[in-house]
Amino acid sequence: YQRRVHGEVTEKLLMPKSTAQAPQWLAADPAQRNAERVFLLYLLVWIAEVAVVVGLRWYEWFSAEDYMILGAIIGLPCFILPALFACKEERAVPYWHRYAFRV
Repeated sequence: YQRRVHGEVTEKLLMPKSTAQAPQWLAADPAQRNAERVFLLYLLVWIAEVAVVVGLRWYEWFSAEDYMILGAIIGLPCFILPALFACKEERAVPYWHRYAFRV
């Protein structure tokens, strides 16, 4: 496809080839793809947790300790879930060498 201005070709626009692959939403590497899935699924959970706190207005009577507990409740699964749901390619790898831990 070419763009013409006053009959002259000003630029050539590249059209996608029909053989082009559809975009991949998750990584091709199995370890990275597994970590992405775990974190994306957990994203729904922690957003719901925060929505409950805000929706029920619990934040109005939270103390500093309550915020610390909420942060731990939201943050700890980010370390625990990838260990529990490791893909088969990473099960033999020590936890600190896995993709999800290095993120």
